[in-house]
Amino acid sequence: MSITTPYTGTALGPNVPTNQHYRLKCKVVVGRKGHRTRITGELVDEPYILLLPDKDAMETWKFWAAWLPDEVDKKFEIVAIVGSPIYSPCRMAVYRKDKRCPEQHYLFVMHLVVEDEILAERRRLNLSEKDSQTIEIDVLPEDQDEQADASRY
Repeated sequence: MSITTPYTGTALGPNVPTNQHYRLKCKVVVGRKGHRTRITGELVDEPYILLLPDKDAMETWKFWAAWLPDEVDKKFEIVAIVGSPIYSPCRMAVYRKDKRCPEQHYLFVMHLVVEDEILAERRRLNLSEKDSQTIEIDVLPEDQDEQADASRY
């Protein structure tokens, strides 16, 4: 599967910022979204996972400069390896700060099984949705996008 990046159309090489490896330490944020089911119409409240990279880390600033350049106002997908205890490739959407997370740019976990694993780990650690937790992710270079298809889930 091919992804669109801020540099789509340019030859990929070691100097293209989205073709770099980034290691980010992220705060896990659990959000909730209510919606009605199609069949019964009942209201269901489901969790979702946002990852907030450390704002003070230089690696985070390099990552944002590559994936959210100021002149581009689109969302992009990345592939990252989610660290311990998950250890799985996962697609994530890169978002600018918005009403879901007004304090900073964030990553939205798009892989439901990885999302479930993160939630299960939080339950195992007896963490509430408000408790803080960090997780490391390795953002893969753009030319390794096929790694998301190798997910163990």
